Amino acid sequence: MKHFKLLRWLLLAPGLAFSQDVLQSFDTELDSSYWAYEHVSSSTQTFTNLSLANDVVHKGTGSMKVDYAIQGTESWGGYANIMHGADSTEVFDFSPYTHLKVWYYNAIPQSIPSTTHLRVLLKDMSNVAVNDRIMANITQAEFWYSHFFVLDAAPGWNELVLPLTDVGVQSDQGVWLPGWAGQAGNSTLDLDKIKAWKFEWSIDASVYNAADPQASGISAGTIYLDDLRLTGHAFPVINFFDTTASQPATYAGTGSSSISVTDNTTEFLETASAQFDWKVDAPESWGGFASLTYGDDNSFLPNMAGHTHMTLRYNNFLASSNPGNVVFRIQLYDYSEGDNSQEQWIFETRAVLDSAAGWKKLIIPLEDRGAGVGPNAEGFSNPGWSGVAGNSKLDWDKVKKYEFAFSAAQQGTVTTGGILFDNLELYGKRQTDFEPPAEVQGVAAVPDANQNFNLVIWQDVPNEQGERYTVYASQQPITDINAPGVEVIADGVAENVQTFVHYLRHPLVDKAVTYYYAVSAVDRVGNIGDAGTAAAPVANTAKGVATIALNVPANVAIDGDLSEWYASGIKPFEYKQSTSHVGLGVFENDDDLSITMFMAIDNEYLYFAVDAIDNVHSYDAAGNWYEDDAIEMFFGLYDGRPGPPHLARLRGEKPDYALQYRYDGLFNADNNNFQIYNRDSTNYYFEGFGSDYIIETKIRLSDITFGDDAPFTPVNGTRIPLDFSIHDSDVANVRDGVMSLSPINNDNSWSSPRNWTYTWIGDKDSPTGVEEAQGNVPTIYSLSQNYPNPFNPTTNIVYTLPKSGAVKVELFNALGQKVRTLVDEFKAAGKYTVTIQAETLPTGVYFYRFKAGDFKQVRKMLLMK
Repeated sequence: MKHFKLLRWLLLAPGLAFSQDVLQSFDTELDSSYWAYEHVSSSTQTFTNLSLANDVVHKGTGSMKVDYAIQGTESWGGYANIMHGADSTEVFDFSPYTHLKVWYYNAIPQSIPSTTHLRVLLKDMSNVAVNDRIMANITQAEFWYSHFFVLDAAPGWNELVLPLTDVGVQSDQGVWLPGWAGQAGNSTLDLDKIKAWKFEWSIDASVYNAADPQASGISAGTIYLDDLRLTGHAFPVINFFDTTASQPATYAGTGSSSISVTDNTTEFLETASAQFDWKVDAPESWGGFASLTYGDDNSFLPNMAGHTHMTLRYNNFLASSNPGNVVFRIQLYDYSEGDNSQEQWIFETRAVLDSAAGWKKLIIPLEDRGAGVGPNAEGFSNPGWSGVAGNSKLDWDKVKKYEFAFSAAQQGTVTTGGILFDNLELYGKRQTDFEPPAEVQGVAAVPDANQNFNLVIWQDVPNEQGERYTVYASQQPITDINAPGVEVIADGVAENVQTFVHYLRHPLVDKAVTYYYAVSAVDRVGNIGDAGTAAAPVANTAKGVATIALNVPANVAIDGDLSEWYASGIKPFEYKQSTSHVGLGVFENDDDLSITMFMAIDNEYLYFAVDAIDNVHSYDAAGNWYEDDAIEMFFGLYDGRPGPPHLARLRGEKPDYALQYRYDGLFNADNNNFQIYNRDSTNYYFEGFGSDYIIETKIRLSDITFGDDAPFTPVNGTRIPLDFSIHDSDVANVRDGVMSLSPINNDNSWSSPRNWTYTWIGDKDSPTGVEEAQGNVPTIYSLSQNYPNPFNPTTNIVYTLPKSGAVKVELFNALGQKVRTLVDEFKAAGKYTVTIQAETLPTGVYFYRFKAGDFKQVRKMLLMK
């Protein structure tokens, strides 16, 4: 069987295998650099040992034996994996296929049944710059997971079949993007940008020993893997060449030229290949040819307009007897001007008939090179040698016939050869739909004053399939969806849903609000239609919610005494069965669990305090932490406006986090489950009292951020993504229920920030106040010195714009580090005042920079406290 390396960079040269190709036969010992090994870092007993086996084989001469032991030393379990990646900046191209398949022999089933499963992962680098697509940057890829529960199977050969499609959920019927690792990217499975693939053995949380993680359970076994291959045709096949000898064809040729076609059933890709034994007699002044034409007068071939290439497998088993004398041509016949108007479009290559034996791939660009141009290998041209000129363009949807031709240029020669053909098929995707969806109709909103939300409704656009919808909201009329103040409150809403609940919130106190709405559609290829707007605004009341206070209680001590919190005047978050969202399980009444939660922040710490009135406080180190009393906090350290919410927890400029407040300590889930504090830490207090419990802690902001996360400085009015999952247990290691801050967290906020809600820092609903001054339109750009200066804690900046344009005003500290973006939006011509609120900034020198058009200016200010 042929064995190919499927690299995207090879697409413009022969040698790339499609339709059914071996990724790895496992017939020989693999180079030591072939696999990258990884396992959970907290375990010293987890391993995968690989070896070549010749005694247990499904196909060929060998298989790969995997002896594994997986220990669940993390609260969520553990893992080990082996990964193979493409060299340099290359990527694998799986797009021509429909399935990935591998045979497995479960020689020794796992030692702890039903705990460990096998995963196949694809790592997609579609959103990574080409020059950055190296294995060192693999964490920048999207990690697409599949899950196969096969490690309990009895010994024997079985086939694992993975459809290469995004199914959106954990499954063995395709892959999904859970957001546990890697990046969200474009959240689309790009099979032509696969940087690496891996096998992973993953053990669940049931074996975790919280009291002594190194004593956690270990599931071990032995499995053999063999014949890993890609199969199926994702693109239309023009000819499989399985029964070519009996397939109707029209022969043409010069002199004694001939083509004999037989079905070769010994050397093929799937069922059979077409063997062409050819001879070209060149008696004419221009040479000679032999050709066969396939197709009929009554039907068109599959429309080629939506594809970038056509591909043909070939094996030149008998090279040309006169090397360099004969070229191979593929000729398309276009009938766009009618049945009697045959246009001949020719692709020509010299590489095929002089190549060495062995299966190769011919990549034929579907490019129209125009009329009156000689043929070459860069596409198809109509040189005018035969047929008609027609409309002088190749109409890809009007091709009825194709021809294989062998053409010699040297008069008086006779040349012979033999070649096998298999699988002539289309390849690649070219956008042909450039028409955006129609404007969305029927946009309206219905207020629900009792539950403080507006229900946005709309009608799906006609004549579209698979389109998705984006929902916008603003407190000003929406004339431009990109205008300042317009928020994306939902995107990717599937067709047939036609509703979205917009929950209305405001810092601390209820507030009357009026919202305008718009909805736009995005079709399957990314065309964005015009947004339809609601005919009238909707008035309602935004619910006043607790915020993260900036006034930290004076002399706060992490000692479990919450009296300073209750005396502080800080509005707490409150959770109880009668008023809170229950996302999982059952709470009998408010006495089952009621929580009062305080939060505050300053430039150095995040403060957190919980007073839990519980009928039973439950904790057992032998079980899973989330099956006992614990709190998960999900949040982002950035302003979430204008949206949309992140699909997965991200790093970088807008980082998201998941903290676990547990009896055994405070853990940062995304930072490799790093334990920030244990129960003996000075800054962590978690104590149970038989029934009730108290949590109090302060966490350095620098201990929360990691990797390339942007440092965070709290600003009054910043609206951050936030949610809590409050786990309740009345019997050790048995979770009774989950309450949450978000009304849509059904124990799934761990999987995506789209299930979170939000709150503010401080008591304002916007980080800065910006007012447009009255008066005539200015004639110049200008930036005034702030006033007052020095200041504490508020100062004003005035700038002028002689014409409309993009404006950016940023604040930097004395080290040149940006601490705040004050303005970043399109502004009309005029005079503006920006108010800076510096309650959270330390004393010192600051610089503010103004950029508008080609105008730039920097000024200095002094904050003195």
